[in-house]
Amino acid sequence: MKIHKYLFIGFLLMVCLTPLQGQKRMMSSLGFEMEFLPGDLERVNYIFKKQMRFEYQFPLTKRLSVDAGLRFSWTAKEFSRINWGIVYWDDPVKVYAFSKHTFALPVGLSFGFDKNSMLPLSVYGNVEPVLNKLHYDDFNFEMNGVQETTLAFEGGIRFPFYNGENMGGFFAPYIRFQGRIVETKYHGTPPEDFVLFEKTFMKIVGIRAGIALY
Repeated sequence: MKIHKYLFIGFLLMVCLTPLQGQKRMMSSLGFEMEFLPGDLERVNYIFKKQMRFEYQFPLTKRLSVDAGLRFSWTAKEFSRINWGIVYWDDPVKVYAFSKHTFALPVGLSFGFDKNSMLPLSVYGNVEPVLNKLHYDDFNFEMNGVQETTLAFEGGIRFPFYNGENMGGFFAPYIRFQGRIVETKYHGTPPEDFVLFEKTFMKIVGIRAGIALY
């Protein structure tokens, strides 16, 4: 069992064993995000994605809550293959594997600045076990169809713009650092070609708007 599975199970146990003291909330939101890619790619420098998110807040105190939920990010953008022809290079060529669909389980903490508000201004941070599906790389799509599991770390602010008796509205700008694969191709005369894969963290910024039920 990998470390992110232990983290997720530990948070769930903490939620189940913690006495509820404050206001429980169920939240759903939609938004857009921009993923910044390595600067030496042949094709693009960033990718826009859409995001759908469902969360439930379990109170620890009147200000502090545990958040657990589900995130789905996706893009409809696809690229045609680069046709380099029969050419060989001595220098390595780095390409980026991006995912068309991403599923994640965000689990973390929220801190509200007004303990008497039903939906207060708050900051949050979480860790997310992530499953990336339908990879494409920036060079020749050799990773098409590959699945990847990794971790992401996200932090943001929830700004309420409506506070009703049983429902509120908010928008939330955020930043996320999410694991990705960078593939380095070393070209030479066959069969001397070989490929190295390394994981790195990409920066993602976005904003969501949503509703909260309490």
